[in-house]
Amino acid sequence: MTIEPGHARSMRSEHEALGGTILTVGGVFVAADYGDVGREVLAVRRSAGVFDLSHTSAFRLFGFRAEGSLRAALAIGATLPTEVGTLTRALMLGEQGEVVDRVTVCRSGDLEFMLLGSAGARGRVRNVLGGLAPEEVEFVDETERAGHLALCGPKAAGVLRELCANLTIPDVGILVPAVLDTVPCLVLHSDLGGEDGVELLCAADHTSGLWRALLSFAEVTPCGMKSA
Repeated sequence: MTIEPGHARSMRSEHEALGGTILTVGGVFVAADYGDVGREVLAVRRSAGVFDLSHTSAFRLFGFRAEGSLRAALAIGATLPTEVGTLTRALMLGEQGEVVDRVTVCRSGDLEFMLLGSAGARGRVRNVLGGLAPEEVEFVDETERAGHLALCGPKAAGVLRELCANLTIPDVGILVPAVLDTVPCLVLHSDLGGEDGVELLCAADHTSGLWRALLSFAEVTPCGMKSA
């Protein structure tokens, strides 16, 4: 059974219009490639490539005991981000100690965390959070409301600064707010495709508009997950 967020369906039409090959991963459609994986890899190495990551899952966990609850759900030794606007990556575990997913954990407020995970593990992550969170903690599945793109390559920073002149490209582990071509985003460091770049989190309704804005630059090539 294929289940996908509404914005992922709208992005599918964007990919198909560009000749993208669509595959199903974890019950969600993703763009595999645009006909020439080698060209996409070279674009990321030499210029800039944009990836659609809207198939990923997104959750928010908040409350006075959010940190303790989240720590209990992660592998022993995992460190949580201590300052607002910082992030880390960790393994989430199930009741029997099995790995559920590798998640990006962002501290989005004093008492709030944002989690980004894989499409296929969305239901399992939801179950873990629902089973661990005490009455003082709430969690929300925001996958339907979140858009997620990545722009990577040596010319990615220049493209981003054309869209937001005062943007500071974040270091690893840092999350910064920005407005790109009128779209409010959260920007974090990425190395998708083996090159430095950023991941861009925005409201689902703005994903296709931001995608088109990035592709309006000659330096940017659409890239599928085969070249990631």
